Amino acid sequence: MEDWLAHVWDQLVIRTLGPLRLRFILQPTMAVILAVRAGWREAECRSLVRSAWQDVGALAVIALVLDSVYQVAILHVFHPLQALVVATLLAVVPYVLTRGLIGWLARARRERA
Repeated sequence: MEDWLAHVWDQLVIRTLGPLRLRFILQPTMAVILAVRAGWREAECRSLVRSAWQDVGALAVIALVLDSVYQVAILHVFHPLQALVVATLLAVVPYVLTRGLIGWLARARRERA
């Protein structure tokens, strides 16, 4: 088990150093931008929670595709679990954290006014 975890960690670190490393900046940035927009909308209308699932799904699919392309083109192998971990870390986590924070701030601001 330790060898597998060490291998997974090495593969994740290699992604930050090799080609296509710009996606480690672009994917979280796009997730944050979408989350800010969605968080402000959600504060105005609570029924937009469904759109959050659509946004997260679209981000996850794009992130999975990008990491899959990277794995096949650069590593010449495909590890689905690693693609899932990378997609989650680069897209889903920043989106969920940012959307929650922005929604909370927008609601607090609206309640003060």
